[in-house]
Amino acid sequence: MRGVAIITSDRSVSLQRVANDIALTLKEGGVKNVRIILSANADPRLYKDIDMAITVMTFDPAWVIPYLFLARSLKVKGKISLFYTTIEGRVKRVHGDEWVYRDLSFIANSNYTKSKLEEVGAKVDAVIYHGINTAGIKAFNWKA
Repeated sequence: MRGVAIITSDRSVSLQRVANDIALTLKEGGVKNVRIILSANADPRLYKDIDMAITVMTFDPAWVIPYLFLARSLKVKGKISLFYTTIEGRVKRVHGDEWVYRDLSFIANSNYTKSKLEEVGAKVDAVIYHGINTAGIKAFNWKA
């Protein structure tokens, strides 16, 4: 694999934390070219040397549409495009969003997220819970 781009928001520290955890896991697994992109920047030069993109974003119509469009665009260009998402509450469909549910599938961060996405017709490939950095846990000295 030439490389992986991890795309997330520059506004959410929690999403950036998940993106960083994914990047660390990929690097530990031997992927040398891992790039975090803090916006839905569609500049093709950012994706020339990657085979896969992983988008980490909340499923909120107010913020997610540019990230969904970028994920779809990369998929159409032959890149592997994964979309890892979470949601709070019900998904609100918006006018013209049929392509989201037709062309994309998602990785949910919980069974709750999976059920809410499926309620509105989204395809969910898997549930992968938020992980923890086990190195940080191992370094902690427990006192009883």
